[in-house]
Amino acid sequence: MSYTLDEIENAKAALGVAGQIVSLAKESPELTEAGQKFADSALVLSKAVNNVLLPIAAVNFAFDKGRKYFDEKFQKDLEGKASNIAPEDVVEPKASVAAPVLQGLAFSHEEPSLKDMYLSLLRTAMNRSEADTAHPAYAEVIKQLSAVEAPLLLLVLKGKSPSPIVKLNRKVESAKGEVLIKSHLIPWIDGSGNQKEIPGVISMIENWRRLGLVDIQYDAHLTNETLYDWVTLRPEYIALKEEIGDSLEIGKGYYLITEFGKSFAKAVS
Repeated sequence: MSYTLDEIENAKAALGVAGQIVSLAKESPELTEAGQKFADSALVLSKAVNNVLLPIAAVNFAFDKGRKYFDEKFQKDLEGKASNIAPEDVVEPKASVAAPVLQGLAFSHEEPSLKDMYLSLLRTAMNRSEADTAHPAYAEVIKQLSAVEAPLLLLVLKGKSPSPIVKLNRKVESAKGEVLIKSHLIPWIDGSGNQKEIPGVISMIENWRRLGLVDIQYDAHLTNETLYDWVTLRPEYIALKEEIGDSLEIGKGYYLITEFGKSFAKAVS
């Protein structure tokens, strides 16, 4: 499938009048017929997507797998996400949110955790009561997450704040100082209730801090010392303790979920 320059311009112009398309979709006779198969809100939503958003996705980000997803699965996925939105509450998604979401979906629709975030954000942007909370920056945040870290991030952002975090240092007697060995350890529990090590999680947490989702402090720690009991059970700690013995020191700190992080989690989940 290819598009002429006129078709591209028409697609871009269509986004500017998406509100009119949504209104027409609500009033269309087809709404009654199709409503037998889908919830009213999902139908209104899918018509807006088909008439306005989908052409732009195909024009700007078309490649074989992405185009196939938009043609065959996107509508159903979005209908599932938006089925609880009443028809009268479906609104035009802002172009500043919809465009980067569609771009992200084109490249990550085969990664369920990222796809779910994008679809949730688009649903938020099309819900009258939540649309103002769908910040354009959220799509850019999702683009900078891996499929592995996305669910871990949501676990953290929906957790307690402040929460414990530690770094592991090696004490250097000759220099009367210490050398950082590992940082950003937080409690992770496996299915058996044991502390586990997640490969690459240190870089993930640093990424979350870079994105402004969490704030990390090591110049102070939580007063409840029992909140750090998990540290000595971590595989990383146990391995280093066997290697360097008493030279191993724990640097206690805490992390906070920022307001940006809380709002992001609400909009994409």
